[in-house]
Amino acid sequence: MDDITIADTAMLNNHPALKWLQQQAVIAASSTNLEKNKLSPEVMLGYTNQSFTGWQSRDGVNQQLFNAGNRFNSVQAGIAIPIFNKSARSKIKAAQINETIATLNVAQNKQQLSSELNQWAGAYEKAKAALRYFETTGIQQANIISGSAQMSLEKGAIDYLQWGLLMNQVINIRLGHLDALKNFNQSVIQLAYYLSK
Repeated sequence: MDDITIADTAMLNNHPALKWLQQQAVIAASSTNLEKNKLSPEVMLGYTNQSFTGWQSRDGVNQQLFNAGNRFNSVQAGIAIPIFNKSARSKIKAAQINETIATLNVAQNKQQLSSELNQWAGAYEKAKAALRYFETTGIQQANIISGSAQMSLEKGAIDYLQWGLLMNQVINIRLGHLDALKNFNQSVIQLAYYLSK
């Protein structure tokens, strides 16, 4: 029977379900920042560089031949300031509420996982003690009872009914051992789930 080291609940931070919820909280925070950035002014800057080939008129009267080496440049600049921002502010409030909900979900699920881990740790210790009893004492008692009941029946010291009662006691001890083994294995599996990475 291997002994499992039960770490503190800080190991729950590596639990996949909690990691997923933490990622959802990060996404909600990013969504809030995105909505806030929509209220920021936008600066626009553009540059154009093009050429016209062939005969062109600069002044509308005289024609001049332009080749690909003649380049025309232009620069454009602007600023966009959001004026009507009531809906944007509502979206920010909604995103902040979603962020708060996601953060609370992380805290609540961490607390729930911690409580369940402690519960299964207690079940593990109880099952381990019961299994230790059956493996050190209980099974030996069942073997002694079985052997002495069989010997007593063969010598005629007990009748078949008394033998049946003793064998029923042996079966109950062995079933108790199997039940303790099942509970131990189930608690080990559950602890592995809560301590998984």
